[in-house]
Amino acid sequence: MSGAPNNITSALRLYTRLSPATDKAEVGIKFYDGLFNGMKFKDMVAQGISFEYSFFKATVVNGSDAAAPAIKMAVYSPSTRNFTTFVWEPYVGGAPSGNPAKDVWLTKVVTNTTGTNATSGTGGSGWWRTGWFPTSSLGSSGTRQNYVRNLATWANYFNTSMPLDMSDAVVISVSIGVGSGNIGVTSYVNSLRIAVGDYDWKWSFVV
Repeated sequence: MSGAPNNITSALRLYTRLSPATDKAEVGIKFYDGLFNGMKFKDMVAQGISFEYSFFKATVVNGSDAAAPAIKMAVYSPSTRNFTTFVWEPYVGGAPSGNPAKDVWLTKVVTNTTGTNATSGTGGSGWWRTGWFPTSSLGSSGTRQNYVRNLATWANYFNTSMPLDMSDAVVISVSIGVGSGNIGVTSYVNSLRIAVGDYDWKWSFVV
């Protein structure tokens, strides 16, 4: 969006109102054959997938202090038709965690080991998830957002608890956004980069 702050001429604007709390702002990229030409999710994690993006969070009176542009990654198994979505939010992400600074551009680098690697217990840092709900040490559907881990730990968890799904699971979409329930957010994103092995893809937002 033209007029982005700090002399950035163009950037993606993500905005939610103070009311109602149902607002959300999100854009994504779909990969019908899977990200990186159908590379399996477990192989991406094993080879050290990384994400890098830059965002700006403006001060909004009475707005959410914690909310900022987050990464969402949908993982799907063609054979079982099961899926999960991993969500990385800066305030619990572990790069480092905590409410993001306002009115400055921040660059976050998230690798396969960014965050907590504990195999049990609530809390932690890294990615939380939706979908794929086996009851286990890392939570069932009712408690999934209480369990936050790095991607390597999640991949190991699903390799053990749902090996059939993980045998062919691929990333079918990646998005950046501010989810519902996060009021009064004005933010900008100017780039997203995803890399693993010989793949290194970057998107610059000029809208």
